[in-house]
Amino acid sequence: KGVELDVQLSKDGELVIYHDWKLKNKHGRYEKISSIDYADILTASNNNYHIPLLNEVLDILPKDRFINIEIKSLSLFSTGIEEKILREIIKYNVLKNVVISSFNPFVLKRIKKMSPLISSAYLWTNTKSPILFNTPLWVFICQPDGMHIDINNTDEKIIQWAKRKKMTVLSYT
Repeated sequence: KGVELDVQLSKDGELVIYHDWKLKNKHGRYEKISSIDYADILTASNNNYHIPLLNEVLDILPKDRFINIEIKSLSLFSTGIEEKILREIIKYNVLKNVVISSFNPFVLKRIKKMSPLISSAYLWTNTKSPILFNTPLWVFICQPDGMHIDINNTDEKIIQWAKRKKMTVLSYT
């Protein structure tokens, strides 16, 4: 029924779909996606697979599909990724099918400020998350429509808490 995409900015500002923060470059060393130009990202994948841009996925995805766009950003301040993603969502007319999710509550707060009607979800886990963002209490800052919770942290207490806040709950693995 839909897809989940991890989107992050390349060094030259392209909206790259890639789950990991780092990619093995053409010299065999791992480098952050944010420090590599998109042309170099394409050659770094060793031609085993194509690392797409957000617009390439939106070009081929049926318009009636659910799209969970996870924004990968650790920055407390805007890098411009939110505006670029919103432009693509509007351009492809998929606003009603999209939920923007992020582990970063500041990203979600900026998204909601720019587009109050867009659906958002705070991603939460208490394992392998930056210490700053490892509490669900950030929902008071970002005011998301839902929470996407690591299945290992999903319990009745957190689900009931989210429901009292009138948030949807999804678990991920």
